[in-house]
Amino acid sequence: GSNWSGFDGLTNYDQLTSGTGNYANSQYTLEPPDLGMAVGNGYVVEMVNNALAVYDTKGNQITPTIPTNQFFGASPEFVQATNAYGTQLSDIRGYYDAPTKRFFLEEWGYVVDPFTGALLPDSFINLAVSQTSDPTGAYYLYHLNTTNNDVAGVPVIPDYTYIGADKTGIYLSSNTFEIGGQA
Repeated sequence: GSNWSGFDGLTNYDQLTSGTGNYANSQYTLEPPDLGMAVGNGYVVEMVNNALAVYDTKGNQITPTIPTNQFFGASPEFVQATNAYGTQLSDIRGYYDAPTKRFFLEEWGYVVDPFTGALLPDSFINLAVSQTSDPTGAYYLYHLNTTNNDVAGVPVIPDYTYIGADKTGIYLSSNTFEIGGQA
């Protein structure tokens, strides 16, 4: 016999229709999906593209689907009412640290011109750390500027990020590419 079990998680439709206020239905369709997951303390935090939700370990969704732009306090990806472009996020990652019983969620992003959607020379990594062992509660939010990583003297984006930890700290890593082309 197998001990494997699973449940249906977030879909592209869930991502597209997530959010409240200016964040409602402000998501793009993104393919292929970027995935992230953090599991611990009886919870599963699932992240697909630019949305996240918290489940119990039986697969019951216990939070609404939240756009990561809304979660991290960034502007919506796109506001249909005003045709305004907003912050673009990508490559979401999650990590549960058992010794501290904290959830770490990370996603890099860049700023675009609100009228044209053109890339601007401003990139960052968002890091959220749960304030308690309950991922449905409050988070400490950090915004780490990564624009000037000095790759060939040009502004960069921190693409395809990684997250990990040991007993002395949390670690973030990425590939860096020139904004507007490869460095």
